Amino acid sequence: MKKTTPMLVKIRKSFVSKILACYLMLTMVFDIAYPTMTWALTGGPSQPEVSGFQPIDTSDMVDISSGDFKYNIPLMNMDGYALNLTYNGVAGMDAEASWVGLGWNLNPGAVNR
Repeated sequence: MKKTTPMLVKIRKSFVSKILACYLMLTMVFDIAYPTMTWALTGGPSQPEVSGFQPIDTSDMVDISSGDFKYNIPLMNMDGYALNLTYNGVAGMDAEASWVGLGWNLNPGAVNR
């Protein structure tokens, strides 16, 4: 038989360690049974405006390797920040329309606190 140290025996019989083990077990079971809260906090869907941002200096309208069509329309320049309307012709099955239309993107920026 293996002899356990008195410190391990004290930890195993401790009320606090039993409560902590139960809490961790319930947290793990809850995350397995109901992953929607964890998924929403870490990897949920993002806004189409963020994923479709194109810089103003994109000059290639057709990608040579894939045939994808991209188009930029520069609208205005405000204090060094170029505002442009972009179009991406690739619309997959899970693509969502932005606030200017499917495939179109107008990214006016954001205010961060």
